[in-house]
Amino acid sequence: MKVTGADITSGVKTIEYYTTKDAIKSADEVKKITDWKKLADSGEWNRDSEKDDNINNKSFTMTEEQQFLTYAKITDYAGNVTYLYPKEIAVLDRTWAEPKITITAAEPLYGIYNKDVPFSINVEDPESGETYSGLKEVYYEVRKDGAVTQSGNYNKELEIDYSKNNQESAQKAGLTILDGRVQSLVKNETVTASLNNSNDVEIYVKVVDNAGHETEATKDLKIDITHPTIAVTYDLNTPLNERYYKDVRTATVVVTERNFDESAVRFNITNTDGTQPAISGWTHSANAGVSDDATHTCQVTFAADGDYTFTLETTDLAGNAAADYTQDKFTVDKTDPEVEFFDIEDKSANNGTVAPGVKYSDVNYMESGVDITIKGAKHDKTELSGNRTNIANGESIKMEDFKHDEETDDVYTMTAVIKDKAGNETEKEVMFSVNRFGSNYIFSETTEKFLDDVYANKPKDLVVTEVNVDSLVFNGISYGLDGTKKELKAGSDYTVKQSGGEGSWKEYTYTIKKENFEKEGRYSVTIDSEDKATNKMNNKVKECNIDFVIDKTPPTVVITGIEESSYRADEREMTINLSDNTAVKCVDVIIDGKSVATYAQKEIEKAGGKISYMIEGASEPQKIEAAALDMAGNETTSEMHKVLVTSSVWIQYINNTPLLIGSILGIVLVAGGLIWFFVIRKKKEESK
Repeated sequence: MKVTGADITSGVKTIEYYTTKDAIKSADEVKKITDWKKLADSGEWNRDSEKDDNINNKSFTMTEEQQFLTYAKITDYAGNVTYLYPKEIAVLDRTWAEPKITITAAEPLYGIYNKDVPFSINVEDPESGETYSGLKEVYYEVRKDGAVTQSGNYNKELEIDYSKNNQESAQKAGLTILDGRVQSLVKNETVTASLNNSNDVEIYVKVVDNAGHETEATKDLKIDITHPTIAVTYDLNTPLNERYYKDVRTATVVVTERNFDESAVRFNITNTDGTQPAISGWTHSANAGVSDDATHTCQVTFAADGDYTFTLETTDLAGNAAADYTQDKFTVDKTDPEVEFFDIEDKSANNGTVAPGVKYSDVNYMESGVDITIKGAKHDKTELSGNRTNIANGESIKMEDFKHDEETDDVYTMTAVIKDKAGNETEKEVMFSVNRFGSNYIFSETTEKFLDDVYANKPKDLVVTEVNVDSLVFNGISYGLDGTKKELKAGSDYTVKQSGGEGSWKEYTYTIKKENFEKEGRYSVTIDSEDKATNKMNNKVKECNIDFVIDKTPPTVVITGIEESSYRADEREMTINLSDNTAVKCVDVIIDGKSVATYAQKEIEKAGGKISYMIEGASEPQKIEAAALDMAGNETTSEMHKVLVTSSVWIQYINNTPLLIGSILGIVLVAGGLIWFFVIRKKKEESK
């Protein structure tokens, strides 16, 4: 501390000083001080009045940290005394005590705010060595993602000289004043949520005290005012009948939210069958906790059957709730309808009462999805009819007994195709025979066509299947050929392939070898059998006749009534004589290579095998022949006849080659004789 004294007359004799922590109330109290400390006496002062106006100055040093007031007493040589009073408190602050900054805000439930955030700034300059320098500057900022969004300071309030103001005004300003300096400050501010919607919000406070020391403090905040959004998509989106799915349906749930809370997601799912869907764990995008575009995904798998309702709700960690999600309603049905035939056995042969039934059901039964038909080998397909009865989730149909007549006997197939509302489909069939009149016989397609044709010019293997209720205890095959009967031997002449076990359909497939039918003639094959019930039967009884004709010989065709000649007439009748060991199917009249008339089998039979045809006249000879085809496909063409039919003598003449040539030679000879006669005669006359 430096004290300066001056006296231009007698000069300064002594300078004394006095330090105290508390201010002395009056001048009288100062004069009463007795323990002044001398800085120097007159021997130490410069008494040269010509220099510095006899100004003398000295200083003293305070070593302990403290705050103090300094008073001075200056005495001149004339005994005059002057007292000096301090203007302000001096502070010795060599060891700095950092101002204490406290930033406080009410903590939200999960550490994230969803609205404006009130906060307080509390700054205190602590004492050190029973002294402090006081606050000079206090500044704050609010930063979002590193950028300043709000700021302010209280410097003007700190600059006020509160030693001249009462404590009431300081308290109103949130200040605490001690010894005329601001020791502490309390201020309330608000972080505006709309300006700071981020997980990276910082409150920054900077303080400078009167000693020039600086200190800083920060407080981190998270503010989220954005509500979560919910999006649900499905892998299957094309239901049948508006809401039904026949496969597992999976929903993908995507919540878009920065501060996602898995525990706050509430799935509200009901299923009439009770089984709840499987919900996977959540996966999170890389920007979770940073961006409002962060996504959080899980899958909900509806694998069990049932009628479902599905909705969900969620709030984020800041308490923001998502908008209501519209409830989804749908049905998963992976179960096929149940179909059961009753009062009939599959592949059974039946000779008593035959009245089968079928019942079908499904939890999502659909009447329009029912298609039940019955078809026989010799009966067309028809819809099943009978007595209908409602059952749980379905229906039952019971047929009437099949008619007891031979026409009804057949091999039947009842087919049930049931489709439910979800598209699940069950198809079942039952095959049975109604066989009250013995065996049934079925021809292969090739054999049936062969027999339909009746006539053939070469034999084929015959394949016939015999179906019976019971196993056969005897079976044999024979044929008749033009009145002669022959028994065939199993193994060498024919083979038998048997199928069907006890209680089911019995099938015997006979393959009768074509080598048995090499001879020409009319064949009639008989398959005889007897079953365990002693029913004796054969194919002829069931009107499944195996009759055919083998004819390898072509028909005979002979034309009569014409010869290799010419006929003077406008037309000429000829006769086509036909014969065959079976029957002639048709005959064509061919003139000059072209068919001019065709006669069918009936015309041929009516004419007794003799077809009359009238040859029309022509200007030249005609080549006439006849081609015949028998029922077995054998063909024959008659001998060709070259015939001229005309009423013109001249045409006959010019077409009679021998006559024409003879006439020409005669003319030549006559002409030659005349020429010779006249030439010889002339020569004789000339010689005379």
